[in-house]
Amino acid sequence: MSGKLRSNPLRQEAERIMGCPVRLDRGEDLYLCMPPVSYPLSELFQLTLRDQRLRMRPTAQGLAAFEIWAMQRIHNDTFGTELLGFQGAQVSELESELFIQGVKHMELNAPTMLWLHYDKRIRQMAADCLRKGEGGGALHACWAAMTLGIQGGKVK
Repeated sequence: MSGKLRSNPLRQEAERIMGCPVRLDRGEDLYLCMPPVSYPLSELFQLTLRDQRLRMRPTAQGLAAFEIWAMQRIHNDTFGTELLGFQGAQVSELESELFIQGVKHMELNAPTMLWLHYDKRIRQMAADCLRKGEGGGALHACWAAMTLGIQGGKVK
């Protein structure tokens, strides 16, 4: 796993508020850890205690923080620029799940085949959002996670 990609702002915030290293969740959440006795709230995460683990899902502010961090490392291509048109739109649960999957793939240095499938999912979701005239607020963050993952953390 690339150290550059593992030190993204979501992981840094999760470890800061927990005061310990966090692990990628194998389920629907992004990170998890043993729950501390007390923990501060974070604007970047929705925290849930389930199965004796504290689980973390990025909020809209978490998506924004990730995008800012990512865009310091990559340039928009044509597709990325098109996805900027969705910024500020509502974020659906499916988009949130897609973003979480992208960050997991990025941190685990996923093989190209997984990124090809992920790219197809982003494009399908963008088409659905355009057709419905709603949603898409997380798609540029998904694209950024994919682009960073494909580049393997190489900084622009």
